Amino acid sequence: MGPVLVEEFVGEARPDARLPLELKLHMFNERVGAIALVERSSAKGQPLSGRFYSASWEPFSDPMYPKYSPADPVPAPSWLPELLRAGKRLGQAYGTYVRVDFLVAGDGFVFGEFATTPGGRWTAFADEYFGRLWQETFPEAL
Repeated sequence: MGPVLVEEFVGEARPDARLPLELKLHMFNERVGAIALVERSSAKGQPLSGRFYSASWEPFSDPMYPKYSPADPVPAPSWLPELLRAGKRLGQAYGTYVRVDFLVAGDGFVFGEFATTPGGRWTAFADEYFGRLWQETFPEAL
């Protein structure tokens, strides 16, 4: 038998428990472009809600990703510096653009997944903003 991947269970084992919050760090090497805080519903057909924040946890005024229903701003988690360190370390290891996803778990977070080509439609602001970050961070790649 080959290698086996085991993923940590994140959430509460109750029938009425909600899905864990997701934090999606848009990394340009070790530069944090944006952090999306996303809440999913376990009910089929329910929209995702989310909001984008800067690395200093300032909410962006633009929704950036219209697939998310706008969520009200929330205070920064106490472990934000630790989250940013993890994102920067993983982004630097990739050396290019990567979205690093974490799940909120108890009093902290756990790694979720990498996404090198996140799909979907972005707002004009997000296209311009992320495009500018790409140009500034990876000018030789253009």
